[in-house]
Amino acid sequence: MLKSSHTARLRIPRFSMQLPRELGNGGPYFAMVLINALGYGLFAPFSILYFHLVVGLSLPLVGLGLTVATGVGLVATPLSGPLIDRLGARFVAVMTNLLRAVCLAAYLIVHSFAGFLIVALLLAAGNNSAGAAGTALVVDLAAPEDRDRWYALNRMAFNAGAGAGALLAGILVAVGGTAGYRWVAGLNGLSFALAAGLLLLVRVHRATVATEAGRGTYRTVLRDRPFLGLVGANTILWISVVAQEVALPPYLILVVHAPAWIVGLLFGLNTGMVVVLQMPVMRVVNSWQRTRNIAASGLGYGLSFLLFAVAPFVATGLLPIYLCTCMILYTLAEIIYGPTSSALAAAIAPIGMQGRYLAIFQLSLASAVTVTPALAGSLLATSPQGLWLLLALLMVGAAALIVLLERGLPQAALRTAKGATTTSVQQRAGDLECSKPCACKSGLS
Repeated sequence: MLKSSHTARLRIPRFSMQLPRELGNGGPYFAMVLINALGYGLFAPFSILYFHLVVGLSLPLVGLGLTVATGVGLVATPLSGPLIDRLGARFVAVMTNLLRAVCLAAYLIVHSFAGFLIVALLLAAGNNSAGAAGTALVVDLAAPEDRDRWYALNRMAFNAGAGAGALLAGILVAVGGTAGYRWVAGLNGLSFALAAGLLLLVRVHRATVATEAGRGTYRTVLRDRPFLGLVGANTILWISVVAQEVALPPYLILVVHAPAWIVGLLFGLNTGMVVVLQMPVMRVVNSWQRTRNIAASGLGYGLSFLLFAVAPFVATGLLPIYLCTCMILYTLAEIIYGPTSSALAAAIAPIGMQGRYLAIFQLSLASAVTVTPALAGSLLATSPQGLWLLLALLMVGAAALIVLLERGLPQAALRTAKGATTTSVQQRAGDLECSKPCACKSGLS
């Protein structure tokens, strides 16, 4: 018994250091992330085919509708900020999940371009608002020193769920044909409804201490030039993520002349690495300066893009190993970048204005999603290797910008607040009685 207990004491700390110290009622939250990701993985890879084969729209019309919806959806992102600050991130997250559930249900009965466009517009608005609300919700749930790991666990759960969803969707479509496409859309809608229900189980404590920051407007955000610089750099870095998803498969098949199975292998490798290594890697870099982590990620992205640009000159026999090496480098940068950038933005935002700050921060991802497909498509047609060289240059520029912004950002936000009695958010908002989200005067949202 003594030996067994001693062994348990040796093993448990090693595992617990990879997870947030206190999940509290975060169990329903991460279950929500997993279910949302499962639904995303079900529908997203087959959405264009669904609109073409089931709704009956031509591919150009589908592309036009999705492009318009994505652009208009950008407007909804800043509109969600004041709602988050006033009503709470959980409330907005519940409402956006319900909106998206209704939109997916509507897709099942839409048979015209006008109906498709209206639903796509509402869904894009819900997706962008949900992104800002999800980032802000972690601020309400996790202690400042745990947020990097919460964001990391979020990404790990999302990648696991999305991978499982894509696998299940492939089976449903292969077995069910057109009916299978309807099943993946319906199940995605059901996942949003279940996610909304799970969010109602999460007890969220919001600070009610009145501060000048809490009475701010978007003018406050727009006057914060270092933060806007961070948003700009983040937009460039997100372009790399979107470009990898939309441009890498056609580049490998049409330019590098790699076999199609390598594309599946690379994306499987990417998902597997995020699921397995996300928490251990964040444990290693958690004590490092956040801006330096982001800058290092930018350089990692840039180096991987340079290597992708050289891929057409690699011997055929070495190509699988070479491309896997490129993807490993890219994924390590992705693992560090995602959680760290979210945690940095959350740490910068003053209390009472997290919704507005994180809504503007969410615009960086939404803008990258809007701009990158057109940029990648045009360069793939004219200068395929030039695309990756340009992306590499952009990544280096973004990394340099992040380092230059360090002096203007709150110094306490640059590192994880381990054991700190006052966080950077509270220092900017004013003197508070306590730094713990649930220990000061609070109300349940």
